[in-house]
Parts: sequence; C-alpha cells; structure tokens
Amino acid sequence: MNHTDQTLTSFEHTFIGVYLIVSGILTTFLNLIGLVVYWRFPRLLCTPSAIPEIALLLADLAASGLNPFSGAAALQNRWIWDDHAGCQLYAFFGFVFGDFQVLCIPFLAFDRYIITAENSALRKYRTRKTYSKLLLLLIAYSLFWSVTPLLGWASFAKTAPGIVCTINWMKVDVSFVSYLTAKFIASFMASLVISMIFYRKAIRLVHKNRAREIHWCRKKSIRFVSFGCMFSTYLSFAIYATVCMWAIIAGPQTIPRIFNALPAVWVKLAGIFNPIFFVYYNPRLWACTKKMFGLNYDNEQMHRDKTEERIWMDSPRNTARSIRTSHDPVDTTHVVLHPADNE
Repeated sequence: MNHTDQTLTSFEHTFIGVYLIVSGILTTFLNLIGLVVYWRFPRLLCTPSAIPEIALLLADLAASGLNPFSGAAALQNRWIWDDHAGCQLYAFFGFVFGDFQVLCIPFLAFDRYIITAENSALRKYRTRKTYSKLLLLLIAYSLFWSVTPLLGWASFAKTAPGIVCTINWMKVDVSFVSYLTAKFIASFMASLVISMIFYRKAIRLVHKNRAREIHWCRKKSIRFVSFGCMFSTYLSFAIYATVCMWAIIAGPQTIPRIFNALPAVWVKLAGIFNPIFFVYYNPRLWACTKKMFGLNYDNEQMHRDKTEERIWMDSPRNTARSIRTSHDPVDTTHVVLHPADNE
C-alpha cells in the first residue's frame, strides 16, 4: 500500500504538541531533582560513578530543551521555525543530545560492572581522570555523527508532518544508506552489545554470590534494573532505526503517516525513564532524595566508602578537611564549595 498522504489531522497535531510539552516539563523536573541531589550530597555521591550519571541527567535535560520547539510546531500544524537554519540547528542538537544519551548507557554499564566485581582488573580505570577522558571521547563521538549530516553525509530535513527536523529518511540515496548503516552498527548496536555484556556479567556475579556490596541497585532487583537501564534508552531510540530501515527496504512513501511523527514522540520517553531507573532505583540516590525532602530514608545507605575517590576534592587542604574520625552514618561534612550539604 502506498501512503502518499503524510499529513496528520488537527487532533493528532494537538495531541502530539501537548504530549511534547508535558513530557518536556516532566523530563526537566525528574532530571533536575537528580542533579540537585548530587549537589546536596557531594561527599557521599560524587565518586567517579557520578561522572556518567550526571552526564546522562544533563543530556536528558538538554534534550528536553528541544520539546517546546517541536511542541509549538505541532500545535501550529506546521514547522514554524526557520526552514533552513532553524531546522538544521534543531536536528543537530537533537542528534548530539540523543547520541550522547545512547553512549552514556555502556559507560554506566562498564562502571557498574567494576563496582560489582570483587577483584576486577578494570578497577584501576575507575578514576576521575580516566572517566573524564572517556566522557570527552563520547562527546566527540556524538559530535561526529551529528556534524556529518551538515557536511553532506546524509542530511537533515523536516519530517512530513512538519513537527521536527531530523535525519532525512525521505531521501533514500547512497549517502543516506551508508550513513545509517555505519551509525546503526558503530553507535546504536555497539553500545547496546557493550551494555548487555557488562550488565550480564554483573548479574552473574550477584547470582553466584561473588559480588561486592553494591549501591547502584538492590541485589534482588538487579536483573530488572539492568534491563530497565538499557531498554529505557534503546527502546526509545529503536523507533528511529525502524522508520529509517523501513524507508530503505520498502521506500519512504510506504511509511504510514503516523510513523513519520512517532520517532519525535517515542524518543522523549528516554528522558523520563532514565532518571527513574538510574536515580530512583538506586538505593543510595533514593535515600538521599528522600532525605532532601525530609522523608524517612534508609540510614544504611548513607554510609560512605572512604576508599573511593571523591571527584570534587582536588587539593590536599580540601581532602584533609573532609576526613572524619567518627563513624557517624550520616555524612555531614564536605567541601566548602557545597554549603547546601551541611546539615
């Protein structure tokens, strides 16, 4: 069947517009809470693990900043921003933030496996210096896949409903096919496979009672949390791959009209589910969140492992001032730069 009419009804435009605006508000709220928790409890939470965790929260927050633009366009039943510069910038930033969200998942899986393994040879790499370099590498990798369409490898364009600008799957040529194939293998599938390997190793260690005490999830729910952490992002972005592959195999004109708008809607779920699985299913982060709001919390989660490096304690002076001699389970001292944590 040839779906030549790619336009949406007025109701569909309104529904998508409201959804994009509401999901943007919810994403902003959830991710901001996660970031504030790190700011309030830096000495307890700011281990090297905080680098990929905070990076993911910031990526979700940045991606939600695009929602008002696509939401307003949907409510107006057309793309209301500049057709060239506005469209290209929207697509570029959407790809930068989206790619970085995807790449943070294997980074976190790698970190969590190291935390879980009792005697991992990889433990020496769990440092602020190494993680900072890895973070910069992932940012550069995201920029590469986002800049190349601007330079002629594939292209960005408005989708048929005029809600968002993204990769132009309506123009199926050699450039588009080669770009999509390379990106699908080197970015999406590679990060998915790496994540699955490290989470599978962590799950096996827990089930064989060979794991350390972990704080990123409760051991009894490690399987659920691991799959949730992976597929909260990968399932959200999989619809993009589905639509692009559909365009290559059957032709862009055969794509049902609602599927031209679905990627813009579906991908926003990542920003909502990421803080749920990465923050609120994390017992230590959840305890800190409840403490911040004055609710009852698990006091056992407030113990700090003093053998872990603190990523915001550079100078010997700050490090010396942070050393405690007591074993008070509630961590009340910290660097002067973070007065909000003094309680």
